[in-house]
Amino acid sequence: MFTIRIYHLHHILLIMKNLRFSAIILLLIVSGYCQAQLLVSSSLTPTQWVQDVLVGQGVTTSNITYNGAPLAAGTFVSNSNIGLNSGVLLTSGDINIAPGPNNSTSATASNNWPNIDPDLQAIATGTVQNCCVLAFDFIPQSDTIRFRYVFASEEYPEFVGTSFNDVFGFFVSGPGITGPFTNNAVNIALIPNTSTAVAINNVNQNINTQYYISNTGGLTVQYDGFTTVLTAWHAVIPCQTYHIKLAIADVSDQAYDSGVFLEENSFTSTSLNVNTVYSSPGNPFMTAPIAIEGCRNAAVKFTLPFAKADTQYVKIHNIMTGTAIWNTDFTLGNYNPIDSTVMILPFHVAGNLSIVPAYDGIPEGVETVEVKIRTSICTLTDTTIIIPIYDYVNITMTASNDTAVCESAVQLNINPTGGAPPYGIQWSPIQTLSNPHSVNPLATMNQNTVYTVVVKDSTRCSVATDSVHVTYNLNPMISFKPEIYEGCDSLVVQFTNITTPNTISNWYWTFGDGTSDTAKNPLHTFHYDPNIPAYTVYIAATTPEGCSKNYTVDNLIKVFPLPTADFTATPDSVSIDESLITFTNLSSANCTNFLWSFSDSIEGNSNEPSPSYTFTETGTFNVWLWVMSDKGCKDSISKPVTITPMEQLTIPNIITPNGDGKNDNFVITNLQYLPKNSLIVYNRWGKKVYEASPYLNDWNGKDFPNGTYYYLLRTGKRSGEYKYDGTLTILR
Repeated sequence: MFTIRIYHLHHILLIMKNLRFSAIILLLIVSGYCQAQLLVSSSLTPTQWVQDVLVGQGVTTSNITYNGAPLAAGTFVSNSNIGLNSGVLLTSGDINIAPGPNNSTSATASNNWPNIDPDLQAIATGTVQNCCVLAFDFIPQSDTIRFRYVFASEEYPEFVGTSFNDVFGFFVSGPGITGPFTNNAVNIALIPNTSTAVAINNVNQNINTQYYISNTGGLTVQYDGFTTVLTAWHAVIPCQTYHIKLAIADVSDQAYDSGVFLEENSFTSTSLNVNTVYSSPGNPFMTAPIAIEGCRNAAVKFTLPFAKADTQYVKIHNIMTGTAIWNTDFTLGNYNPIDSTVMILPFHVAGNLSIVPAYDGIPEGVETVEVKIRTSICTLTDTTIIIPIYDYVNITMTASNDTAVCESAVQLNINPTGGAPPYGIQWSPIQTLSNPHSVNPLATMNQNTVYTVVVKDSTRCSVATDSVHVTYNLNPMISFKPEIYEGCDSLVVQFTNITTPNTISNWYWTFGDGTSDTAKNPLHTFHYDPNIPAYTVYIAATTPEGCSKNYTVDNLIKVFPLPTADFTATPDSVSIDESLITFTNLSSANCTNFLWSFSDSIEGNSNEPSPSYTFTETGTFNVWLWVMSDKGCKDSISKPVTITPMEQLTIPNIITPNGDGKNDNFVITNLQYLPKNSLIVYNRWGKKVYEASPYLNDWNGKDFPNGTYYYLLRTGKRSGEYKYDGTLTILR
């Protein structure tokens, strides 16, 4: 019984077409050959070569024999220019010579195998040596046996036209065959559409060149030349036993190896090949071998090895033994489930029995359709094909909510469930998406955009759609300008805001001094701080849509310290007769420019740091000092000075220094208006007992005895020096 098994929709696995082939691959990889381009192995037995590698459909084999050196035959797997992917390799030397590159023109393995095959000897141009012979019996199911092969040799091209021609042949014998070789066998290794055997002298660079490939400098195969892929075939009687001998040998010497590559599974005799195909209208590339209600159909395909001139009929014995119910769970088109016949029309090679699952929306689990047919004329047993029908499951999907952005990208998201994963995802428009086939693409747009997503499952039958509206808002474009960038302490700066758009809903300013403001165009006073070289201004703006932007200008506003104006006047009160006053500048060190105004006349000004000035009028005058720093910062101060009229001096002639606070000192009235003065006091013997310049009305004679003393007072006036003298009595 031939049965196709199908797995659950959500557990679809890669099923290799032939477990025998996977065994070869596994053996080669384990053997360490996985890096080569032509891989060879001698690990299998001759029986495995035939039954697990070479033979395909429609053939049963027995009586398998091999006569040759152990390393002269084996298996191969190839992605090379040999033209065959895998199969059996027979050589006149060693299979390990076959892998490339083509770096030798005479690669040789002399194994000295003693057997001589009479049929090879019959077609050889000299004595055969190192014969390698694989033979077996087979029963074909159809009227033709066929397989594909490539012949390769190191004797190409230099021994073309000589007697050094390694030889090979495929000798078939059995009912209805009469030929010149052992058991009336015929050699089917022939040049296409001729009766000429394939050989080095018959297929080469000079003759039958369409079947020849030069491999000089090839990277994957060592042999210097080889044929194209050829097909060996012969007519046979179905269900009868035949014998085939596949043989190759050196001729005349043991040098220059040759080999024949036999394609895997190509040794066939198929009268009717049956397989199941599935179709998804929305997804022709789906490979899972399942049918799905209302979505994925199945068809049993009947294929002949070649087209025939008359109609062929395939008997369907029964389609009612599965769990699925005809005309309820599936339909067959015009076919009846019992005793139907599928026709293969003249000059066609295939016919189909279509099975269309019906969608009923009822969860039923996996149901099956069983198709029983007879594929071989050599047996009376039926082949049963089992087709599973799965429930159709809709995709459900949740997409991310509509959103708004402020000149930024946004992550879109969907969460599809149901259906048959993996999902096919298509977002649009695709131009602004990082990956339009992702469940969470990054969208980078510059305008309001509606993103639409379509999700299909692996069958492409279940489809879900959704959309996400993204509102794109502009951030503010912040700009402002201060009225002034630098100035002196208590600098008042008006800021003019030129931010766009003009619909800003919130403003926030900071000025680098710990203060802030929320006005659009703030007016701010900056003060000098020795720890802040310049003030940094920050502004943030927020639109009604919530889009914010900020802007910082470092060290924007510079504030310079104010100078400090100060001075002293010496003296600050003076008689008109001695009206010269000296002004000492006590202003701060950063002052570089000075201006004095003495207020008694228009000419009474000076730019000197510490000038002297003689007043010409009496009265009290406010003397002004204006100062300016190197940064242009200014300060001023005024102090009064008094110029008195010239007064008469009143000089006492007696003092009573008894400590009662009355008439204790020698006080000369109005002497303060004559600051340029000096006083000398003598005793009655003419000895100087006291002297002061200037005299400040502070002598009390306390250290001297009572008696009469003599004084001399000098004063300086505009008109010259004056002298006052007289006697002074100290009386206690």
